[in-house]
Amino acid sequence: MKKISIIILSFFLLFLGERVWAQESGIVFGGSYTKLYEKTAPGNISLGMGNPSFNYHFGYRYRQSMKNNLSMDATILYGQRRTPLTSIYIMSDNPRFKFYYISIESILNRHLSKRLYIGLGLEPTWYIKTNSVFYTNEIRPLQNEIKPVFDIPLSVRLGYSFNHFELFASYKYGTCNLVKNEKFDKLKSWDLQLSAYIPIFNRSK
Repeated sequence: MKKISIIILSFFLLFLGERVWAQESGIVFGGSYTKLYEKTAPGNISLGMGNPSFNYHFGYRYRQSMKNNLSMDATILYGQRRTPLTSIYIMSDNPRFKFYYISIESILNRHLSKRLYIGLGLEPTWYIKTNSVFYTNEIRPLQNEIKPVFDIPLSVRLGYSFNHFELFASYKYGTCNLVKNEKFDKLKSWDLQLSAYIPIFNRSK
């Protein structure tokens, strides 16, 4: 936990630095295709994490241009990640896991041309609220068992800039366990996101 706290603090300081020195900033919004996958504890039934589901995110980005066709993005995001549950043992209507999060993403971009770029970075994420909705004969509701947790997804990005906005796709792979209790040994996530970025301020012009 101490190591995760240090990483979160480091990225927050980096975000503040980008805010001060950024040449460009603006809003980010989009949707994501999310999958949660589980590993249940011994002796427990699988909840049957369902098909990937569509979610949303929005936030604000700062960008600092660098030499050698590089740039650095620092983005603060708020969003949702969820997945339906498909186990035949679940009796609830519309059973699901749902996470609400705040993240600070830092990406190093390599510009392949004036408009096309690729990026790689990390997205320290704080899941500030978790809802789980399901009932079974063996599993009681977990609403009060799941506490806020941290994750540090690896983020890979491909983007294209137009005249007044930018579109980019990101793949984010969660590296930390989101839930661990008597029912679960592991619960992780991955995201495929499609986002738009609209610059509002630009100091370089």
